[in-house]
Formats: sequence, structure tokens, C-alpha cells
Amino acid sequence: MDSPTDPVVSGMISRIEELANETLSKVDRNPTGSKEQHCSKYLVEAVDRCRRVLIHCVKTYDRIERKKEAAEQAETFFPSMQHILDAGVFAELMYSTSLTDRSFHGKFLQLEELAASIDKICGQYVPHAGSNTRPAPPNEYWTRMEGLIDYVLKPGELGPWINLDEVRGWITRCEKDHGHCKVSEANQQIFQARPTWLVDVRRMCLVKSEPGQRYVALSYLCATDGFKTTKNNIADLQKPGTLQNIAEAGIDGKKITPTVLHAIQLTACLGENYLWVDSLCLTHDDQPLLHQELVNMGSIFTNAAFTIVVPSTPASSGLYGIQDVTPSIAKRQYHRPLWWEKPSNVSKRIEEQQKVLLSQGWGSPWRKRAWTYQEHMFSRKLLILDENSATWNCHCQVYFEGVTAPDRPCGKYEANGQGWKLTNAKFKDYATHVSSYNTRLLTHEKESLQAFGGIMSTLQAGWGGSWVSGLPSVFFDLALLWYNEKPLKKRVATKSGLLAPTWSWAVWQGEVSFLDELKGKDWIKSLADWKFGTATGRNWTPVAGLQNSSAGQEGHANRPVDAGIANAMAGLDISEGSTADVASALSKLHLDDSQTPSTIYFTPFLLSAKVQLLKLHVMEFSTAGIPLVNKDDECIGMITPHETITSKTDVKNIVVEVVSVSEMCIDGMELYNVLWIERVDGIAFRKGVGRVVKEMWVGLKAEVVDLVLG
Repeated sequence: MDSPTDPVVSGMISRIEELANETLSKVDRNPTGSKEQHCSKYLVEAVDRCRRVLIHCVKTYDRIERKKEAAEQAETFFPSMQHILDAGVFAELMYSTSLTDRSFHGKFLQLEELAASIDKICGQYVPHAGSNTRPAPPNEYWTRMEGLIDYVLKPGELGPWINLDEVRGWITRCEKDHGHCKVSEANQQIFQARPTWLVDVRRMCLVKSEPGQRYVALSYLCATDGFKTTKNNIADLQKPGTLQNIAEAGIDGKKITPTVLHAIQLTACLGENYLWVDSLCLTHDDQPLLHQELVNMGSIFTNAAFTIVVPSTPASSGLYGIQDVTPSIAKRQYHRPLWWEKPSNVSKRIEEQQKVLLSQGWGSPWRKRAWTYQEHMFSRKLLILDENSATWNCHCQVYFEGVTAPDRPCGKYEANGQGWKLTNAKFKDYATHVSSYNTRLLTHEKESLQAFGGIMSTLQAGWGGSWVSGLPSVFFDLALLWYNEKPLKKRVATKSGLLAPTWSWAVWQGEVSFLDELKGKDWIKSLADWKFGTATGRNWTPVAGLQNSSAGQEGHANRPVDAGIANAMAGLDISEGSTADVASALSKLHLDDSQTPSTIYFTPFLLSAKVQLLKLHVMEFSTAGIPLVNKDDECIGMITPHETITSKTDVKNIVVEVVSVSEMCIDGMELYNVLWIERVDGIAFRKGVGRVVKEMWVGLKAEVVDLVLG
């Protein structure tokens, strides 16, 4: 071991001391702020620890080569640390609130490298027995650096008001740079419908919508007791200033809700002239027009310049943070996107920002409402305003207040829209959306089909055909086989009005699924010649759709459309309608393929057909599933109940009625698709769905019955 008094060793030690002192001179030793104090403490301790370890290495290593290695480490480490201090990396972290991706990551990675260098120096030396110097724990300074960064990166506070100049910049940037956020020419052919009425936010009145007119849409948590447009008041609502008067004084005890009023005022503040909002722009007691507007929801939200989303505050509470319009927001913090800390490609960062937005639980009440499903689906640009912040979410970007997002080219990236296909849609697209939509909540459960109308009308544009209580006629056999893996809850009408029938998914709340697309030689064939009608009607109309679906048959846009059905249904009041109304309309049906298809309406029809019925015993009886057995107690099939049922252990006296509705071949096995029914006063109600092996079914000699399914 060389003596510390050796000139070479002494020179090494002096140089290490000199480098360490130069580094410490660049550290603020008397910081005032809390963040500055944490940074100073970390840096001083790191410099002192590295100095002591490197000097100890020079003193105690036996070989001169090892001593030189320690001295060379000092020559590399301390200047590197000085460079970071000179560059103001910690100050950048502490004081910046709008960081670009490029500038942040360069400095962030420097700090990670610095921490790794400190740990390498402090953890490399294994002391001799009796030494007072010990190596640092593995990754000690890396861990402390992460904690320090988390602390100094605590977001600063935004002001009490949303910066509307910044919001206008988001809108302009999206319209200028995001080609994919525009409605394509192909989709313009699908979404040709325009809203009937718009709110003129300057004149505070309703005006007729004009072709090509720019407008903003509002999606929010609607109120049941707020002011609504009717046939009686719509003439007055076209007079300038009327909406302001109603907001202040009300009519018949009803006022425009604060959220709607604030959205009108915000629209004006953003430089826009027109707003579409359901409470004012729908004539709620004009049933034919209302129903037409409901199935045009896809067009209404697609054609909006952008959609204002108020996801978490009720309509009675209004917005926050709009200066001179609403209350302010206290203690607002900047949002720090996750991609700052995890470098990756630009598209990946956008996806991460989407996940951040969702993980924050934005709009949890809004995202649970059935009506907002299609509003979100068709809105390509969302301005999200919760009680604390404003966020922009379009197909190509997410913008947070006070944060400069990374630039990126807008190609075919679709962060928004949840995989929705508008052209050449397949059955699985319909199935996906029914499954997602049907878990959502409705204030009025009789509206379960109306709230899905925009999606059905969009699919109809590509498929043709008709819709019967939420099932497309072109895929009727497949759609009728919807099933559930968990128990469903039957919807209940709170007031007068008709619910969807039990054979439709729309009368059940919960997640439903559909059979996968048929592949290869798989096929499905109807065993029932379905017709639909009403309990009081004498006429039964055939379901004009595809009765034999095989693999690869997706779309069928050239199928005949039941225009007569749509026209006859156009006058029905489905919210308060009676079966007599339905019967009267059906009695006037004259199917004529030359007619132009009209709007989709949603009447709770009965289904009728001659079907085969078996009464079968069961092996078990529980919500998880009911195995069906023949007289020899051989399992021949399985049905799944739609609702929770009381499990029973003594099953010898339990008999269930099942009817075969279609025949299917999957992987060479031929099966009958069956519905579990319960008959009451001549009407059968669907209780479950399942399959029975065809060979077993045929051997049991089923009874042929005239089924009326309600």
C-alpha cells in the first residue's frame, strides 16, 4: 500500500478535493425554498460521499492501477455533475410548468445518469476489516433521485380561471394539423343529416339549422326537471333574448339548467356562434320529429365542430373556471403526463396520455350513462370540462392545461372512437357496441332502444334491412342468440310506456355477448320463419332479413328494406304508446321495395313462428347454468338463465321448456340453438338461451307449437 504522503497519491487526493470543491461551489448552499433545500441537500451529500469514497480508494487500494482508476473516475464524474448544475437542470424541473417532450427528456435522462454514476462510485469499494468507510446500499442514490424528482415535480398551481386562449389554440391546432380528426368524404355520405334546431349563442334564441353551418354540441348529465322545448313554446324560443329570460325567470317553474346556460356562454367566449343541446334543440313532445332526431344522433355529434363534455357535475351545478361566467376553481394543479418520465415513440405517448385521462376516472357518472355512449362514440373532438380542469381529447392528441404536448403527424391513429367502424361494418362491430352499451344506466329504462338509435341508423346505412326491437334483420338469427355470462337485471319502466320485449337484449341491463363470427365451413340456419306483430294486431309481418347466414356473409347492403314498416311506424308514440296504436299502424302495412327507407323506430313487437318445443329435465339448477338431460339422464345440452335464479338441489321434478330457433354447425358438430321460455296466458317469455346436440334433439320427437314470444 502506498503512503498517503507519497507524491503521486497526494496529488491524486488533492485533485479529487479540488474537483469536489469546484462542484460544491456551483451548489446553492443557502437555499430558501423547500424544493431548493431538497435539491441542495441531495447534491451536497452526493458530492461529499463520492469525494470520501474516491479518496479512500486512492489511499487503500494496493495497486497503483486501481488508484489511478479511482482518480480517473473523479475526473469524469465531477465535471459531468458541474455541467448538469451549469445547465440548470434542477431549476428546469422546479420552475417549468410547460415543458416540451424534447427538452424535458434530455435533462431527465441526465439526472438518471448522474444518480447511476453516484451509486457506481459509492457502491464499488469493499473495505478492509476495521475500516470505517462502508459501501452505499445498491441503488441508494438512484432511489433518492427518483424521490427527489417526484418531489420537485409536484405540479405548480394553475390560476383560478381556465385559459380560454389556450383552449382556442387547441381547437385551431386540431383543425389545422389533424387531418384524421376531420370527417372523411366517405363518412360524409353516411352522416348527411343535420340537427333541426340550434341555439344562437349571441342572440339567445333558437334558429333553424342551415346546411354546412358550424356548431358545437354539448354532452352532459341531463336533468329531468330542467326547461325543455315543446311544440307550445318553440315559437317563442325563436325570439331573440328569450333563452336569457328563461334562464333568469323561468317558465312554469322551469329554468334552463346552469350547465346548459354556462355552455351557451362558453361557446360564445370561444368565438363560436351556435350550440346544439338536447334540452333546447329537441322538441320533446313532437314524437315523429323527436324520433327522427334520435336516430340522427350519429350525424349530429359527428358533424359538430367539437363536443363540450361536462362529465362529473350535475346539470344543476353548472361549470367552473370560466371567467365572468361561472365560479372560479380553487387550488388547480398542472397535470404532468406520464410520458415525461417514460420516453417512447410519439404515438405510444399519445396512447399513454389517453390512459392517463381514463385512469383519472374523468366523467365516471357520464361514462356510466346510456345516452352518452353514442355521444362519445360519434364525437371526434372533445373539450372536457370537469370541476377542476379543461382537457382536449381528439383522435390525434390529448392536451392538458399548461402542458405543451409533443408534436406528431396525424395519420390513421385512432385513440378515440373505441374501434368503431363506419363503413363495411361487420356483425362483430354491432356485437361489441351492444355489449359495451348495455351495461350503462338509464333514468327512464323504456328508452333503452332510443339511446342506441344513432348506432343502429349508422349500421343501417351500410347494411340496409330493418331493425326489430334492436336486432338487425340482416343478421337476425345471429342477433337473437345473444347471451350473458353473468346475471342480468330486467329493466323496469318507471312510468307509462312499453319496454322492449324479453327476446331483445334491450330489456335487460348488463353485459351481453354474441356468437363469434362464423369461420371456414361453419354455418347457421334458421329453423323459424319469424314474423312480428302486436298482441292486439291481426297482421304478422315477416322479418325481412337473412335467414341463412354462413361464413363470410357480412354486410348485405343490397337486401330489400322494409320501407313500409318504417313509414307505418313513423306516427307511433313509442314513449307513451299503446298496443292499439301499434296494431293500427301494422294494419296499414304494404311492403313495397320501391319505397325509400324511412327512419328507424323502436316498438316492442311480439315474435311469432312455428317451432319445435321440448320439455326437458335438468341435471342441476343454478344461475351458473342448467345442464339438460334426456330420459336416460344423459346430458344433451346446456342453457344459461338471464336472471339470477334460486339454486335447487332436488331437481327431479324440475322441467324446463325450450324451443329450437336455429341450427348451427361449429367445427363439424351440429347443434340446435334453443331459447328457454315460460308461457303465461298464451305468450312465451324468454328466460335463457343455450344449445342442444342436434342428434339428441331429433331423437326426442319434439312437439311443434305456434310460439308467440313477448
